[in-house]
Amino acid sequence: MSVILYTKPNCVQCSATERALQQQKIPFTAVDLTQDTQALAKIVSMGYRQVPVCR
Repeated sequence: MSVILYTKPNCVQCSATERALQQQKIPFTAVDLTQDTQALAKIVSMGYRQVPVCR
């Protein structure tokens, strides 16, 4: 199982989610929504309004 973790800088909840995934040894790819406008548009179109988002 591989997870995509959508994040933003200085997000406490994002950091906590990242640590939890690492502790459970769940592979993931972090995507910074402030750097990837296409990913941001995708997340917003799915109805998400805050981060972190795990998919």
